[in-house]
Amino acid sequence: MLQAKNVNNIVLIGFMGVGKTAVGKACACKLGWSFIDSDLEIEKLTGCSIADLFKNKGEDYFRQLESEIIERILRQSYQVVATGGGIVTLNKSRRILNESRLRGSKVIWLQASTDVIWQRVKNNTKRPLLNTPDPMAKINHLLSKRNEFYQFAADYEIDTSELTIGEITEKIIKLVR
Repeated sequence: MLQAKNVNNIVLIGFMGVGKTAVGKACACKLGWSFIDSDLEIEKLTGCSIADLFKNKGEDYFRQLESEIIERILRQSYQVVATGGGIVTLNKSRRILNESRLRGSKVIWLQASTDVIWQRVKNNTKRPLLNTPDPMAKINHLLSKRNEFYQFAADYEIDTSELTIGEITEKIIKLVR
C-alpha cells in the first residue's frame, strides 16, 4: 500500500461525467486502497437503481440517503470515494465532507467543460437529472447552482476535460503525497 502524506481518504466530488468513478478506481488501484462508489452503496442498500429512487421517492429522499451513506463511508480509512454529483447540494453533506477533511480526507473536485460533460453522458439513460427536453440547459443550470459548493468543499480541483484517466490519477497521487 502506498502511503499518502497525512491523508486517510480521497473523496472525489464533481458533476456527472467528470470521471469520478473511473479515476477513483485507478487511484485506489495505484494506492492499494479500497474504492467506494457512493451511488453503488446506495443501490446495494436499497435494492433500487438511482433512477428508480429518483422516480419513486424523489430527489430529496435520495439526497438524505446519500448524506447518511457518505457519513458511514467516511468513518473508514484508506479509501478513494466517488460521490454522486449532487453530494454538495445538502448542507448536511457539505458538513460531513468538511468534518472528514478535518480528520485527514482530501476532497478533490473533478470538473470538465459543459461540452465535454455532455459528450460523456449523452448516451447514458441512467442519469435521472438529464431526463428533460433540453439536457444541455439542465447541465448548465445545475453547474451554475453547484460550482460554488464544489469549490468551497474541495481541497484541490482538477479540470479533466483534456486529460486521460492516467494523467488525472497521477495528478491526484502527487497532490496527496
